[in-house]
Amino acid sequence: MVQLKMPAYYINEKNALDKAGEIIAPAGEKALIIGGATAWNVSRHRLLTSLEEAGVTYHLEVYAGYCTAEAVKRFSDMAVSEDYEVVVGVGGGRALDTAKAVADGARLPVVCIPTVAGTCAAWSALSILYDEKGRQTDNLELQSSPYAVIVDLDILARAPLRYLAAGIGDTLAKWYEYEPILQIDPQNFALKFRLDSSRYALEILENKSIPVIHELAGGKCSPDFSDVIDSILFLAGLNGSIQDTGYCPATAHAIHNGLTQLKDTHGSLHGEKVVFSLIALFLLENKPESEIRTFICQMNELHLPVTLRQLGVESDVSAKIRFAAGTIDIEKWGFSRLNFTVTASLIAEALLKADELGRESLKTAEAS
Repeated sequence: MVQLKMPAYYINEKNALDKAGEIIAPAGEKALIIGGATAWNVSRHRLLTSLEEAGVTYHLEVYAGYCTAEAVKRFSDMAVSEDYEVVVGVGGGRALDTAKAVADGARLPVVCIPTVAGTCAAWSALSILYDEKGRQTDNLELQSSPYAVIVDLDILARAPLRYLAAGIGDTLAKWYEYEPILQIDPQNFALKFRLDSSRYALEILENKSIPVIHELAGGKCSPDFSDVIDSILFLAGLNGSIQDTGYCPATAHAIHNGLTQLKDTHGSLHGEKVVFSLIALFLLENKPESEIRTFICQMNELHLPVTLRQLGVESDVSAKIRFAAGTIDIEKWGFSRLNFTVTASLIAEALLKADELGRESLKTAEAS
């Protein structure tokens, strides 16, 4: 069985926040807003003006922590006990995942307003759960995607470029994770749907992401920026909202989960760890080294991490990487069905080799 979960509304345009009230009001006139302090500061004036004009009352909970089961329960209980009618998430992946999970627990609609494009969290019917120490613990499948996703291009264009680059990296991984599985399960319709949408995202990002990053760094914003945002939020989000019983392990994301077990990596973004894990995946697949080196050079242009040091792992590297790899549940992810071998020891070796190739690429770039 395949279940496709999509928002009722997806709006991506300049000054989209000015329409927030009219979009949110039909879902509920009493809103619980969950967001980080920085996200709230960049969005509050126009968002509140729009809510007031639409007759939507609100209560704000500033939350900068991880999306934990404890936080989700606390906010869900609040939403139920105080009779909120809609949850609004404002911010990046943590805030949006928290808001989605809270709404799911309280059986309320949720509206997501991303202020950075670091992941596809604004759209997907999934929340990533962590413990208080920032270690990923579970994926929470939600009953539905957000009621609406409101993407204000002006806000995203002013966000730190690091988040956009991380979102690009996270989205690129989708194609590379799905493509090897088609050989194993060629009749999997949901997989073929994921491949088509991820291929479209890949084409957009291969052609437009680096120029867009350079333009934004220079203070310019071209129409291509909107396409890049759609690839991260819409297309990757759509991939994350297809729920089925078919075989579809996200290998780079599984490796990412292992890396989150290291405190050293907690200063790096989700997409940054995913990109480095993707390089390790290429090595596990035995892709040609020339192809891997080309990909690493492209990631350098996006200022994405290609070494463990860039992810924060600077001491006792080998021991820490072997520990992280050992936390990955090989059986749960079903890696034995892949047409290449994946074990904890091979993952560790691939991560260390990826680090070696990354360090070589940085030296080459410095010398040129």
